[in-house]
Amino acid sequence: MGVGITSLILLTLTLEAAFNEEGQCSKAFGCSGNSMMGKLSRYVLYDVNVGEGFNLKRDVYMRMAMFMQALAMNSIDDWHLVLPPWTKQWHWTTENLHVSYSWSYFFDVASLQLYSSVIEVDQFYADCGDVVDEVYILQHFPEFYKWTGSGSVSMDWSDRWQLAECRDHPYYKKENGTFLFFRGKKHVKAKKVECISFQGSSEFLKAVVSSTKARSIMFDRAEIATHVTYGDANYWKCRRSMRFAKHLIDAANAFRATYLNSTDIQDGTIRPLDWREELPRRTAKGGPYLGVHLRRKDFLNGRPKEIPSLVDSADQIKTHLEKLKLSIVFVATDMPSEEYEILKNILLKDGLQSLKFNVNKEESRYNEGGLAIIDQIIASHARFFVGTHESTFSFRIQEEREILGFPADTTFNRLCPNLEDKECTPPTKWLIEYPDKMKFGSMNLKHFEADEL
Repeated sequence: MGVGITSLILLTLTLEAAFNEEGQCSKAFGCSGNSMMGKLSRYVLYDVNVGEGFNLKRDVYMRMAMFMQALAMNSIDDWHLVLPPWTKQWHWTTENLHVSYSWSYFFDVASLQLYSSVIEVDQFYADCGDVVDEVYILQHFPEFYKWTGSGSVSMDWSDRWQLAECRDHPYYKKENGTFLFFRGKKHVKAKKVECISFQGSSEFLKAVVSSTKARSIMFDRAEIATHVTYGDANYWKCRRSMRFAKHLIDAANAFRATYLNSTDIQDGTIRPLDWREELPRRTAKGGPYLGVHLRRKDFLNGRPKEIPSLVDSADQIKTHLEKLKLSIVFVATDMPSEEYEILKNILLKDGLQSLKFNVNKEESRYNEGGLAIIDQIIASHARFFVGTHESTFSFRIQEEREILGFPADTTFNRLCPNLEDKECTPPTKWLIEYPDKMKFGSMNLKHFEADEL
């Protein structure tokens, strides 16, 4: 009798543990998508305007990751940020329209997870299927400018949001009571799609999340939400967690060692295996080459007065090489191969060597996004770096160099329209910040990346 009562009590406790307060079963007992310890797994998905570039989308990820970190710290639920697959970017010219890459192809997802709870979209499909509960398309408030009684104009910068009529959402099609939209390799369904006029940082998205009990919420046009904070220690924690995928690091390191006489040991750019063990320093030396990012293509039309000609570019490269007493420049560029050969030959006449990462048949596995990252890794390890004015590609290289510990004056430099331009303003110096009590000094070389020793 006692055994029977005991068994009944154990069965009751087991059944109670298998269900949370909302009547849903726990993942530990076979229900996909629910965490242990009684917490309900909930998901935030996001996407960015198709016209935005690869490097801007990396920045939007940071906004969302910082928002999710803060949300998870003060929530009874188990929140996960779903990483949107990388589909064809507008500046990728050779990729198939329907190609889709996971984040692990470009980044070390395990490193990202040390900052915020992120998962690949395939994991979301495994947990929840191909249905998102609610989609909110962010859009700007149309009445940003306000006319005052005196006839002047004032701008309303206050944080605010409200449900609004959708002005444009061509990617969503209603079919059989649900909305269809494209998510990388497959179409996904949404139970509800609404538009929100939104103004504020990504942190303010919490107000939207708090207004619903949906388990999965997607924010489209997430670039409209700005940074919670920009440039503080938490921003840089998130940024430092964004380590690149190992196969891209290996490719860049092999090129550096083979063609540029550059290794992390020689250059003073060794990093701990775990980004959380990084310490402030300004002792990185860099490889014996100049790194240059020369943006052309769309900038020739969008910023023609800021972009030097090939001859003016070569003149500035020569000047920097002479000051540095170097003879090799690594060029990261989007210029056509014909233009690059012109630049290369101009420099060659003065006995200077120009190199770029070329993809041969054996290296065809790197897509355009992967090649861009390889370029950034190589340029970020140079003795001295010169970028393109207001290019996010250059911004990302500057950030990498700050993390690696280079002196700031070797990083925040730009190509001017020409050597004689007296109004060529230098880039803003966004210097790395570490948590309080961490002072700049020498790196504690206790744990290293194994492939860099």
